Amino acid sequence: MIDIEDTTNAVVIEPQVNQWKPRFKMEFDTEQEAYEFYNAYGGRVGFSIRREYFNNSRKTGKLLTRLFTYCKEGARKKDRRDKYTKTPRAETRTGCCARMHIKYDEAKGKYLVDNFVDSHNHPLIIDECTHMIPLQRCISSVQAIDVDLASDSGIAARNSYELMARQSGCKESLDAEQMITNKFWADPKMITDYGHFGDVVTFDTTYKLVHGNCPFALFLGVNQHREMAVFGAALMYDETADSFVWLFDTFLKAMSGKTPKTILIDQDAAMAKALMHVMPGTKHHLCTWHLMQNAQKHVGFLFKHDERIKNVISKLIFEIEEEEQFMSEWDSMLRIYDLVGNTWLEHLFSLTHRSAMAFVKYTWCAGMRIMQLSESFNTRLKEYLSRQLILPDFFTHFERLLSDKRYKEYEAEYRLLQRLPQVKSKCDMLLKAGETYTKVIFQLFQEEFLTACVSDNVNSYSDMDNNGQHVYKVTSRNGMQRSMT
Repeated sequence: MIDIEDTTNAVVIEPQVNQWKPRFKMEFDTEQEAYEFYNAYGGRVGFSIRREYFNNSRKTGKLLTRLFTYCKEGARKKDRRDKYTKTPRAETRTGCCARMHIKYDEAKGKYLVDNFVDSHNHPLIIDECTHMIPLQRCISSVQAIDVDLASDSGIAARNSYELMARQSGCKESLDAEQMITNKFWADPKMITDYGHFGDVVTFDTTYKLVHGNCPFALFLGVNQHREMAVFGAALMYDETADSFVWLFDTFLKAMSGKTPKTILIDQDAAMAKALMHVMPGTKHHLCTWHLMQNAQKHVGFLFKHDERIKNVISKLIFEIEEEEQFMSEWDSMLRIYDLVGNTWLEHLFSLTHRSAMAFVKYTWCAGMRIMQLSESFNTRLKEYLSRQLILPDFFTHFERLLSDKRYKEYEAEYRLLQRLPQVKSKCDMLLKAGETYTKVIFQLFQEEFLTACVSDNVNSYSDMDNNGQHVYKVTSRNGMQRSMT
């Protein structure tokens, strides 16, 4: 026999509803209240809103209906100035249909939601960037008073906002001399970035602490926005081969054994020796900027005597792409300027296989031929750090620098989600690349693609293979055809 439970006095538990999400027939006392509610919802989910059309009563002038939409709703009207503008304003609208419509109910004296669409045709802003949405950028009245007091006291606004960020716990919410041994550190964000972007690394020890003249070593790269990514940092006791071996070993252990495909270094012999020992399979390229600086130092007297020698060396390093042409013009330079037997130029020639375009053109360098990342980061270090800092303070201020740098990454991600790429030619390959690449990478690809189309009369069209992948068939002026997936 089956017992049936008596439910006469049972309490029915309603399904839990998100109180912050609009619902059909939801009530608001005023239009402003509805606007603020939908704006708060957009901030939680990751989109910005705007007021659209409305209807007023002809008799009383009272607002009867109001439509709130996402800022990407609709399409921009044709701008007649576009063809004359060198850098036209970025497109932001995608025709998104997300909306909330309210209607005044005379019987209740309230505004009711009579239409709510929650679907989007684009990626939403990630949580780390929602505070950058224009309507979400606000500080409390107490914080505003603090900023005014700080300004009256001569404290810069930037420092005031940084203090508020530290008080709230995140930026998104708005001794005696110590002996230093080799110390390396990498936080989870550095390790994650290296996993994504660590194929090409630049390594530099230019920055030094006054205490013991200790080198501050940096492992740097570029991310998907072609902005600097920090993979790791170290304070070193000295710059011997043994210290570099320890550092490179420690770096690889922290990165789960993944070695970079290419690493850019200067002409330090101990560094090169250690890299050959620890990363023999990695391409070791020399920074061409350092090469030219050393050329200025060692044969600068020749440049003063004849400026053409510097131009020839620069051409050999940066422009010539064929090995035979490189060898021929190198020999011609030595004969013409009577430099046969010059010791430093012989040394430079022995390094060209790791620096000259003719020998490294097929090596993946992520667009980095010089260590401009290191030079740029060292400049930033000087803004945040003092060479006189003791060790604990040094780490604290270095973390400040990392925090600011990562915040800029979130800003770049926010801009990527808000603005559409400027596609100059409506061909399938460029349209697909615009959907796939970040803005800066797409601009580089588009420039290269259009240049090739002009010079080689390239035509392309896409098709779908059996696996559902896009196959692009490119035909050049000479009739050669190539397929790319």
